[in-house]
Amino acid sequence: MDTRVRVRNTRQPWLTREWGGMPMWGFIVLILLAIAGAGAWVWHDRQPTPVRTWTPPPPAIPPVVSVVGDSYTGGSNMDSGREARWPALLGDDYAITTFHVGGSGYVTPAQQDGEPSTYVTRAAEVDPESDLVLFFGSINDVGASPEDVTAAAAEAVDIAEVKAPGANIVVVGPASPEWPVPDELIEVRDAVAAAAMEARVVFIDPIESGWFDGRAGLIGDDGIHPNDAGQTYLAGHFSAILREYAD
Repeated sequence: MDTRVRVRNTRQPWLTREWGGMPMWGFIVLILLAIAGAGAWVWHDRQPTPVRTWTPPPPAIPPVVSVVGDSYTGGSNMDSGREARWPALLGDDYAITTFHVGGSGYVTPAQQDGEPSTYVTRAAEVDPESDLVLFFGSINDVGASPEDVTAAAAEAVDIAEVKAPGANIVVVGPASPEWPVPDELIEVRDAVAAAAMEARVVFIDPIESGWFDGRAGLIGDDGIHPNDAGQTYLAGHFSAILREYAD
């Protein structure tokens, strides 16, 4: 007879043994999670820093200005050249294009490329994208019928409104190089003002505002046209006009 006593094995598998109240498999899970977390942190820490790029804002587009005028816009031999004239002096802040012919007016023609040119014909040439169309003048209409000047000025404004439908229209009357102002030039001023009123556009009056009054040093030796100082003086006046109506 086999008298050996069978003793039941009561030892637990090591995975189920407890240590500090927690089974060993729980410690293994915790260790694995810690290793995975550390690896993820190291991986994230080693990632290259994203390069931040800066895109500059688009350059500001200067207001587009078309100017219809005579030699008070285009200059004369009384100044030192294009860079000294008021449109160029304001050119850093505005995209100014001038449509000028010396000796011309709303009614009075002057030759341009062999053809007669007036403010009316040049109104059709203004930039369609203009923010402002500016008419300036003209002393060259002295002697013309005031009724004809009014009709021509109104026509020029109408043409500009069609050519540049998004533009403000500003009519600046003639500036007088003489003080007191000759009656004939007063008549031209009144005729241009009547056209602006008829067209319901802004009219600015250099005579009423006293441009060049008492400032003989701003007019050249011919007694008519602005010199360099006179062009700078005009730039100051037109800067204020452009700030109000072109910006």
